Formats: sequence, structure tokens, C-alpha cells
Amino acid sequence: MNVRYRNGLISTLAALGLLFRREATGSAVIEFALLAPVLFMLLIGMFQFGILINNYIQLTEAVRVGGRTLAISRGSTTPIASTKAAVYASAPGLAQGSLDFYVMSVGANSCAGNTTEATCKGYFDASQGLQATLTVRYDACSAIVYGTNYLPNCNLSSTTSIRVE
Repeated sequence: MNVRYRNGLISTLAALGLLFRREATGSAVIEFALLAPVLFMLLIGMFQFGILINNYIQLTEAVRVGGRTLAISRGSTTPIASTKAAVYASAPGLAQGSLDFYVMSVGANSCAGNTTEATCKGYFDASQGLQATLTVRYDACSAIVYGTNYLPNCNLSSTTSIRVE
């Protein structure tokens, strides 16, 4: 009788142990649900950073082409328009309205702002051998991840200086 009681007690304790045992069948789903937002944020951030680097490479190449156009503009009747057209043509992926021709100069004379084509042409005609400098800013860069812009005041800028021919 004593043995039967012990066996009954053991089987009762075993049944209670099975009742309170934790199941591990859904733990992978819960772990994924906790980590997925962080992983997706990192992935989207990498994509946004790649787009930002691509914009910078396009801007740098466009400014190089624009600077070269500016440097060979001696004798041209429209140095400002031809430089801007070269920059726009070299950066098709950038929004033209967001490109700001911050500095366009020959030696100490600036062709940016409200300078007329004729005035700028006069600067170029008398400036063989001087440095032509072009600086362009791009104000449309952003790093938006999950609705938050992590670079709210992002301005990409590129400068090139080439000797006027």
C-alpha cells in the first residue's frame, strides 16, 4: 500500500510538472517580433545612406563638369547659362530646383547671384590663366527612416577650381 501511494504521488507530481511546464513553440516568433523593427530600421537606414552617397557622387561629378565648362567659357556669350546647363545635364538624378550655384567666380570676380551674362563674359575674356571656381549646394538630401528625418539640415556641397583657358 505504501508503494502504491508513492507511485500515485509521483504520477500526480509528474502530471503537475507537465501542467506548469513552459512550451517553447512560439518563442522564435516572439523574438523575431521584438527584433524585426530594429533590423528593418538598420536596413532602411543603409538604403537611405546609399542614396545620400549616390547624390553626393552625382553632385561632385556635375560640379566637375560644370567647372570644366566654366573654365573653357572664355569667348562664350553665355558662360553662366552654359555652366548651369552642364551641371543639370551631368546630374539627372538630382532635383534641379534644389541645386544652388553658391559660388561661380573667376579670380576675384563673382558671376553668381544677379550678375548678368555680359558682365560675367567680360570677367572671362580678361582672365586667361586665373582660377575659375564653382561651388554648388544641393538642399534636397534627407535621411528619413520610419518617418523621422535624421539629417534635417542636410546640405551637400561640392567645389572645384580649374584654370581658365
